[in-house]
Amino acid sequence: MLKKPYTINILGIELIVMSEDEPEYVGRVAAYVEEKLKSAMNDANISDTAILSVLVAMNIADELFKTENKYKERILYLETKIEELIKMIETKVTI
Repeated sequence: MLKKPYTINILGIELIVMSEDEPEYVGRVAAYVEEKLKSAMNDANISDTAILSVLVAMNIADELFKTENKYKERILYLETKIEELIKMIETKVTI
């Protein structure tokens, strides 16, 4: 798919990003990042945007890793349940 340029504004900084995604999705991502930055500014009382950006990137990466771990745990659980169901079916059905 062809990447399109989108102009976004985060904390008054205008950026052009290239994305294959729809404008609504790009806008949601930009709004999420801006929300995280504003929240960190209030919580950490940091005005240096470089330091703030690194802290927010760390927080978002933490969210991502925790979500991935939950997803992997859920997949493992479902695979175990599927195996149990297959064994139950195999013991009940004789060919």
